[in-house]
Amino acid sequence: MQPTPEVRTRTADKKCKLCGNSADIWAIHYPLYVFRSGNFEAPPWFAHDKHYCPACHFLWADVFDNLSLAEYGVKYTENNYEHQRRPVEPRMAFAPRLLAYLIWRTGGSRFLDYGCGYNYSYIYELRSRGIDVWGCDISAAVPYSRYVRRLPTEEYPTDWFDAIYSIDVMEHVAEFFADFATMARIVRPGGLVLHNTISLDRYWKGNGAPPDDPMVWAPWHCSVFSNRSAALLAEKSGLEFCGTVRTHSDTGLAFLFRKPGPLAWRRLNVVSMGLRLLKLLKYQLYFRRMYTGAHNLPSLK
Repeated sequence: MQPTPEVRTRTADKKCKLCGNSADIWAIHYPLYVFRSGNFEAPPWFAHDKHYCPACHFLWADVFDNLSLAEYGVKYTENNYEHQRRPVEPRMAFAPRLLAYLIWRTGGSRFLDYGCGYNYSYIYELRSRGIDVWGCDISAAVPYSRYVRRLPTEEYPTDWFDAIYSIDVMEHVAEFFADFATMARIVRPGGLVLHNTISLDRYWKGNGAPPDDPMVWAPWHCSVFSNRSAALLAEKSGLEFCGTVRTHSDTGLAFLFRKPGPLAWRRLNVVSMGLRLLKLLKYQLYFRRMYTGAHNLPSLK
């Protein structure tokens, strides 16, 4: 019998990490948890507290906030969370779908995978085919795509990327103001920022009980946004919140943000945009032929 989370108080002496509200903050204790699925059993998830702000509908954990990047990496490794690691193949298949969406919406040509992790090999595959896609992560020494506390602030030029996307990263970012400020700076006016992530709206019960789904329970999911809190984050970061987009992933959605400004004229270059989409299609066909053969493509669902 698995334990259940407990609301210890709804008047915690705590300020919301996002909006600064200090009224009626929940303190929720998530006890030790062992994830089981079929014959698979993950290493235990350590007990921790999360806090919920009813003003902006944001859920966060601060267990990693006072750790350096090196200490955080040790904490992660000690708890052997690599059972959650995505294999390279599904990411290689899923990322082009996000890219195709962003190419179609922006007409752009330069993109960034924010938190690419050890899956950077697919970036080389796409670059060799003429797709100008870049990647960054917390550290090249951390071979873990879902492990992100604070992404590096590479000195990319201002207004450099047409769009930025991430796959299962946003819920891991503890210092979200700094990361979103970086993204707002390096994406071009009119450009898009797309984060495939989890949404608190999907897991909130609405009956006064805390969410108990493993996707929210996981201690390394330290920033769980809703539509309301994502919109507030966008406002504080100089971006516009455009709502959610359905994606073919286990989370099923992505938060979409836009940098204010006019769309660049390049969206009118239909021929150039069509060539990039054709390159992505050819890559997907190549991937299916070389990596999956006659088998079905591994699913993110």
